Amino acid sequence: MIKNRIMFFAVICVSFSLFQCAQKESLPTVGIVQLLENPQLDQGRFGVVDALKKAGFIDGKNIRIDFQNAQGDLPTIDMILRKFIAEKVKLIVTVSSPCLISACNQVKDIPVVYTIAYQPEILGIKSVPPKIVGVYDPLETDRIVQLMRKLIPGLRRVGIPWNPSEINARLAVESMKKTLARNQIDVVEIIINGSSEVYQAAEALASEKVEAMIACSDNSVYAGIGSLVKVGETNRIPIFVLEPTIVKDGACLGLGIDYYEWGLASGELAVWILKGESAENLSDIILEKKKLYLNLTHGKAQGLDFSPDLIKSADQAIP
Repeated sequence: MIKNRIMFFAVICVSFSLFQCAQKESLPTVGIVQLLENPQLDQGRFGVVDALKKAGFIDGKNIRIDFQNAQGDLPTIDMILRKFIAEKVKLIVTVSSPCLISACNQVKDIPVVYTIAYQPEILGIKSVPPKIVGVYDPLETDRIVQLMRKLIPGLRRVGIPWNPSEINARLAVESMKKTLARNQIDVVEIIINGSSEVYQAAEALASEKVEAMIACSDNSVYAGIGSLVKVGETNRIPIFVLEPTIVKDGACLGLGIDYYEWGLASGELAVWILKGESAENLSDIILEKKKLYLNLTHGKAQGLDFSPDLIKSADQAIP
């Protein structure tokens, strides 16, 4: 009798588990493809997921989120998108410019929301499918150059380490070089192939007597920011970045879009689509507001003293 009861409860438990799995599989799926996992792109993804939660779309409850990381490999992005297409997911979210480019080339019938990317036209995408919509950075570099000139009077030589295999970095560096040229500031570039080469590149830039170094939307340089900071502080060369949260890792000043807020804005578009709105009826959003972050301790170590007015104007000033 006891044995029969045990068997009965075992069957019930297995049946319930199978029911839960089947129920989860039947939920509408949001496929998220991300170039690689790093703190910046992760913040964008977290913002998207939090926007969905806020609107009542919760993973495992009424939607299923299928997060896929391409590990920095471009062909893997294509494979992930083909998987999403084959599975007929409800919505695709792309995190990074390379993921957006791949989606524009492959996805036709599934709505796509993009985040942490430049405007499709800037990326060289000639024809954006009507079901693709998102939030983009307008790529403006004039304000940070003006801040650099104000902090370093007579600034004439800026060093930029960057990885040309990253499209975001390539576009940001091109914009930065044009802005610096308009301000009669020379640029010294050092090409790198990965974060392990940042220290050597920084040393080379220091030997070229640059008066400042800047990291321009480059995941490789951001991953090796500690090396850039170390060389900068040894040689009293200020380190600037276009992603403000990098300031907590030792850059003296960061001016750019908050990636979490970027993700939130993209997530709000995703909510509209999940509620039944057609992606064709939605418009891309331009994120104009940039955040200014300062690191007072590292700024001093890199030879800068921020004025009280600048500190007061900052969105965040880390002691």
